[in-house]
Amino acid sequence: MRAKEITPKGARCSLGPCPAVFQTESGTLLIVGKVPAGSELPRNVLRKLGPGEIVIEIPKNVLPTG
Repeated sequence: MRAKEITPKGARCSLGPCPAVFQTESGTLLIVGKVPAGSELPRNVLRKLGPGEIVIEIPKNVLPTG
């Protein structure tokens, strides 16, 4: 799998781990962020989780806008 970083330039960090957005060659997105504790998640979010899925949290400015 190949992926190109598409995190907006103003939201990128140069040192260490940080939130990021990547687009794969097949057009899907890979998101790097923190996994919040399950007890922090609202029920409506928890109900959407299926087998093998996780929820991640990233700052809003990390999402590409266009």
